[in-house]
Amino acid sequence: INGLTVFRPLSITDNPYLPQITITSLTQGDQPIKTSSSIETARDITLVWPQNSLEFEFAALSYNQPNKNKYAYKLEGFDNWHYIGTKRDGRYTNLPGGKYTLLLKATNSDGVWNEDPIRINVTVVPPFWQTIWFRILLGVLAVVAVMTGIRLRTRVIQDRNRELERVVRERTSA
Repeated sequence: INGLTVFRPLSITDNPYLPQITITSLTQGDQPIKTSSSIETARDITLVWPQNSLEFEFAALSYNQPNKNKYAYKLEGFDNWHYIGTKRDGRYTNLPGGKYTLLLKATNSDGVWNEDPIRINVTVVPPFWQTIWFRILLGVLAVVAVMTGIRLRTRVIQDRNRELERVVRERTSA
C-alpha cells in the first residue's frame, strides 16, 4: 500500500510439478468393491458376471489451484483416452470378459500432464457360456451329434438293404 510493486511477466514460469494421482473410490452399483488392500493402494480388482460394471473416482495431488486440474482415464484393451476436464470420475458398464488395465492421469493447474498414469489391473470373469471351455464342449457335442446322426442313418440304410435282399431272395427262390 505504501510502497512500490514490481511485476515482471518474463519471470513467471509454469508449475513444473507433475501431480500424483490417487484413486478415491471403486464401486459397483453404489456399493464399494472389496479389495485386498486399501482403495488408495489397490492395483488389482476382479469383477464377476453379472456384476461386470465399474465406477471410479480419482484425484490429482496438486493443491496449487486444484480447481484447474484436469483428468483423463482409459481402459487399456477396451477403449481410448477419455479427457474429462475437471470431472474426477468415470464408469464402464457391461464389460466383456477379459483382462484390462485401467489407466488414470491428471494435469496440474498449468496443464502439465503426468504421463506416468496409475495402473489398476481389472479382470472380468465372463459368464460360463462365454468361456473357451464351454465353446470347446459345444464343439465336441456338435461333432458327437453329427457322428451319431450319420451312424444312425447308416444303420437304417443297412437294415433296409438287408430287408430288400431278403425280399429279393424270397421272390427269386420261389
